[in-house]
Amino acid sequence: MTWKILIRSARNNNLWSGLPAQLKVLLVGFGNVGRALAKELIASRYDLRVVGVVTTRGLYRAPANWKAWLVGLADSYPDTADAPTPMDLRDVVSALRPDAAFVTLPPSYRTGEPNLTVYKVLLSEGVSVITSDKTGLAMAFDEIMELARSRDAFVGWRATVMAGTPAIDVARGLRGRDVRAVRGVLSATANYLLSRIEEGASLSEALSEAVKMRLTEPDPSVDLEGLDSAAKLVILLKTAGLAGVKLSQVQRAPLTSVSEDDVRDAARRGMRVRYVAEFSGGSARVGPQLLDGRDFLASVRGSYNAVVFEVDNETVTLSGPGGGVAEAVKSMMADLRELYELLAP
Repeated sequence: MTWKILIRSARNNNLWSGLPAQLKVLLVGFGNVGRALAKELIASRYDLRVVGVVTTRGLYRAPANWKAWLVGLADSYPDTADAPTPMDLRDVVSALRPDAAFVTLPPSYRTGEPNLTVYKVLLSEGVSVITSDKTGLAMAFDEIMELARSRDAFVGWRATVMAGTPAIDVARGLRGRDVRAVRGVLSATANYLLSRIEEGASLSEALSEAVKMRLTEPDPSVDLEGLDSAAKLVILLKTAGLAGVKLSQVQRAPLTSVSEDDVRDAARRGMRVRYVAEFSGGSARVGPQLLDGRDFLASVRGSYNAVVFEVDNETVTLSGPGGGVAEAVKSMMADLRELYELLAP
């Protein structure tokens, strides 16, 4: 089954034969990624129009001169003088009729909400989704993709895993092959923290740096407790066509289960402690691992990520930048380009 499918109009159920006169875009979430994305959309060459921004405060409806308005909102939010309209998302979709939505919500792994509802509402109305949020796909990948297929909607999720590196594209290319194991350093935050601890920084110092660099999730405990890595592992496995692995089944050991002294001692001995997400033998786990210095994953430093796929008795390796704000925005714009290519006559 392919998830790269044509959009069905939110106004009716007739497939577009080509590009709409102008793509109407809704932004759902307006944190660091959402605001950076807004400016990228303003500067883009695509014929689109942002019709509104949805946050926990409500709907900020875009005027006709949407570009100037969106710049002002991005620069001033959350202290903007603009007054949002309290509005249910389904009512927003009904009123604005967007063709596509960019979802940049913070993760909500413990309850799944409001993220899961956002996907259901958008896709059920035929609105295509380009997302950097991992919650929905980590918790309900199959359901979301089936809903998208049934409504002829597009889903782009390159920004969810190793946003600065084409990990999702590689995983897509492995569908139908015998993927026997996956190992990866998937958290840019965790890898940055461990790299800085090796260099002599304390965990608290390194975490403060990561927050300032906008590497962490809004709630850093998501990174420290392994939820971020576990979610990315599940998304990679699902993307590669491996069914049956649920986020709740991934065994997690927190980053703090290894001491700072042990991290530094390993480095002195030519070894490395890395926060590894791993799938093999039908089970999945994340946690700190002591690696031989020659291990491919041991070589990854700073905010870089890496993944190793064991496929058909062969090894496929990939490493590169992880998922900072800039990387997430670039990946979402790549998804937008794919959407346009699918709609082009």
